[in-house]
Amino acid sequence: MATGIAYVHPDKPLSLFINEVGVSPRYQRQGIARRLTDRLLDHAKALGCKEAWVATEESNRAARALYAATGGVEDEDRAVVYLYPLR
Repeated sequence: MATGIAYVHPDKPLSLFINEVGVSPRYQRQGIARRLTDRLLDHAKALGCKEAWVATEESNRAARALYAATGGVEDEDRAVVYLYPLR
């Protein structure tokens, strides 16, 4: 499965946020994640998005390899993530 959200920002061009790309372990290493990512990127282009972005953990080697293989370039600025526990 893969999900993405095209969003409008008031002072930036239309962008696609790739929320998640996931493949059941039984079907991994068959090019499915790459095809899903490529489809999301093609759809973003068709929508007129000027860029797409995705985030993952530094330790997630598989995801980082996937995103590099599909044309992604790591941002030099490292993000800081804040979690809000909502109890």
